[in-house]
Amino acid sequence: MSMVRVRIAELPDRWYGLSMVKMFVIGKADLTDLRSSQLEAIIDWTLRGGTLVLSSSDSLDEILAGRLGELAGVSSGGLHYTDQLNVTGSGLPGGDVKLVTAMPIVELDPLDADVLCRAGGLPFVTHRQAGEGHVFTIAAPVGA
Repeated sequence: MSMVRVRIAELPDRWYGLSMVKMFVIGKADLTDLRSSQLEAIIDWTLRGGTLVLSSSDSLDEILAGRLGELAGVSSGGLHYTDQLNVTGSGLPGGDVKLVTAMPIVELDPLDADVLCRAGGLPFVTHRQAGEGHVFTIAAPVGA
């Protein structure tokens, strides 16, 4: 697997511009410059079988308030920073993990997404089938 970073301006305006992508991760991104045609391309690509991952950042609050939040089936209950995690879920050992630095955690409020695991009792990773595709929402940054 290889990872490619792109600027907002470089994103395609049609879903087939993403057809070679297996997984599209939106992390720390300012989507204010995202054209409506680019947003539609991401949504259409996901509905046609793409895997979209929304990862926590200072902007995930705003992202979940829009069309991608609807697609994910998740809204935001707010953003806070933490330097400790206790993730529990199927097949996970659990236990407190002390982080080197505090990271942004979005309090996920699943509307019609499934909760795959929790941290501190709150949803930490959610999943929603969207058409032929999948949307995962992660309460922490992907690199955490």
